Amino acid sequence: MVPLPDVLTRASIGMPDLRIDRGCKYLVGLLAAQAHPADHAMFVDADDYVSNHLTALSEQHPSQNGWFLREGFVYDRSSGEFGRLKNFHLQCGTSHIIARSLFALPADLDSRASREAILASVPQDYLLRILGSHRWIAHHLAEAGTPLAPLPFPGAVYHIGHGENHTAVSGALRVRSASLSDQVREEFRIPFDLFDNKMDQLSPLC
Repeated sequence: MVPLPDVLTRASIGMPDLRIDRGCKYLVGLLAAQAHPADHAMFVDADDYVSNHLTALSEQHPSQNGWFLREGFVYDRSSGEFGRLKNFHLQCGTSHIIARSLFALPADLDSRASREAILASVPQDYLLRILGSHRWIAHHLAEAGTPLAPLPFPGAVYHIGHGENHTAVSGALRVRSASLSDQVREEFRIPFDLFDNKMDQLSPLC
């Protein structure tokens, strides 16, 4: 078994093992999703927020390979700052919408598969670089002749600075200032109480 992350500091396992573990979990999710009709799948980190326009986009383009989020927003909870981030798909895991037909799912596994069974059936590189990481999947699909299109609008909010991010830290991302308007809050369903004690100092990232 992979050791549990150290909840007081940071994950106690290395990045390759973390990505393989994540890849196994995402694979189980995809296997479970086979019981439900859908054209596309998107992996979403529990602390991020996604646009309420994504479902309609998938419904309107059911045969599309999918999209990568070339641009999105960043909200830094520790500072209350907000901005837009380019090359979003290379920095945040909540960044790809992919046709389910493009995932390689073993026919002999179902959603009850153990980690050991997955590791025995799925190439480690696929778990490490495709399912377990957001950095290479757009390139991989483009090389396979099934490229993703850039999403034509910011599709997610990367939520950092809350103490549980594995990679991103406050002040480390280069972003353009943006307004955290009521329209943005509504589109991404960001709860207003997230900004308790921050509203007086809320300012755009520079």
